[in-house]
Amino acid sequence: MYKLRYVILGILLMCVYTTIYLQHSTAPTDEDCRYLGLFVIIQFAYSLYSWWKVEGYMFSAYIVFLIAFYAFNTGQVILEYLGLSQDAHLLLNGYLDSKGFYDGAFFSMSSLLFFHFGALMVTNKRSKEKTRLRQEELHASYHAIRKIAISIAFMSAPFYIYNLIINLATVAVYGYSGLYDNNASSRFVAIIGDFYVPALIALYFASEYSGKGKKLCLLILLFTVFLPPFILGGRSSIAIISAVLLIVYTLFHEIKKRHIIVMSIGVITLLFSFFVISLIRHSATKDINLIRMVLQDNDENPIAGILQEMGFSMFPVSWTIENVPRFKDYEYGTTYLWELFSIVPNIGFGEIHPAKVHESSQWMQKQSGYSFGLGYSLIAEAYNNFGWYGILFMFFNGYIYCRMFKSVNRRNMKVNPILVLAAVIFLWFSIKGVRNSFLGTVRGVFYYTLPLYWLMTYFKNKYVNNKISKHLNWGS
Repeated sequence: MYKLRYVILGILLMCVYTTIYLQHSTAPTDEDCRYLGLFVIIQFAYSLYSWWKVEGYMFSAYIVFLIAFYAFNTGQVILEYLGLSQDAHLLLNGYLDSKGFYDGAFFSMSSLLFFHFGALMVTNKRSKEKTRLRQEELHASYHAIRKIAISIAFMSAPFYIYNLIINLATVAVYGYSGLYDNNASSRFVAIIGDFYVPALIALYFASEYSGKGKKLCLLILLFTVFLPPFILGGRSSIAIISAVLLIVYTLFHEIKKRHIIVMSIGVITLLFSFFVISLIRHSATKDINLIRMVLQDNDENPIAGILQEMGFSMFPVSWTIENVPRFKDYEYGTTYLWELFSIVPNIGFGEIHPAKVHESSQWMQKQSGYSFGLGYSLIAEAYNNFGWYGILFMFFNGYIYCRMFKSVNRRNMKVNPILVLAAVIFLWFSIKGVRNSFLGTVRGVFYYTLPLYWLMTYFKNKYVNNKISKHLNWGS
């Protein structure tokens, strides 16, 4: 019952802004579009508050995902209300007219609300205490995590570094835009190379437990994962890896006031860095003089500038609403089936995997005629499949995602640390889905998360059984 009261509160909020939306949906003005931003802010605050009241704590994998979800899908709606919108990547009266913006904003915020309803159904503040692992089993779990992490890191590092060098060379010659057309690396190399970051996350996870090799692991992460995107011009990976490492840190340490101060300074520094990257990433040459020059010539608000660009991810939602079923019928859930089918390797299907052919973002890219990457989103995909009923479907998305995120907590650290790590790795892949289709999440689960979980569990059990066998032999 304690969950139901917060769901009812959310439904009442939705009833208010739905009534306002319907009154102006035929011919909305710019002011109507901006007014929705107020309800986005209220709804976001409600989501944080209700999660805290129901779950009992605030900072979690789900909250990190939710913040990214709101930023990428409603960021420009908030900026329009606050009067901080900028010319770059402008949706309202830029890429979209007021009708497209209005419909996209309403569908996005309603979908986010039902996503949160689904997440609330997973929470269980009064859950029973689970059976903790014996000390030898707990040690075996971290031993298996460390062993597999080191092996996978060494295996994938050459492929990851090769991809990184190719991308750095492309940016040096063509700038950031050259990455969209860069096909120098094979799909096989990319798949193996994508094991590298999850392996390092696992290694950091194990090092926090043992205290061994933590500084070395962080240095490797800094130079191979954190810093390269600053040169390449990408920012998503920087933000995601920072959030993931912070979540892992909080699993092993109590967060005190000084930590909050340091984290706040870190967030501000990152946002400013992202703003600088957005200004210089299309230039092939990057140096201190260029940074100084673009900062002197630019008087925009750095934080608003970042949220402006992130919020452009609402464009696929609005575009899909405008063009489906105008130019093609709803998919009725088939895109999700094709995406599940993508786990089958592209053997005998021709040059392009059928799942890639049926991907929603591919159709939008071709139909819209834009030459640059538009991305996609879970919300746009929900509309592409079910129309306005996609809002209700987001409830199931929220439930499924939060089932995994729920594992990331301190209680489970002594119950099943391998499952906790698997959920953290799932966050690394799934958080990219806030601006892409479900395809990336499917591959992240079946190609990386599950194999790593199974390998670590297998070696953990093997390690425990060997210990027991040696003990019995010694006793006899």
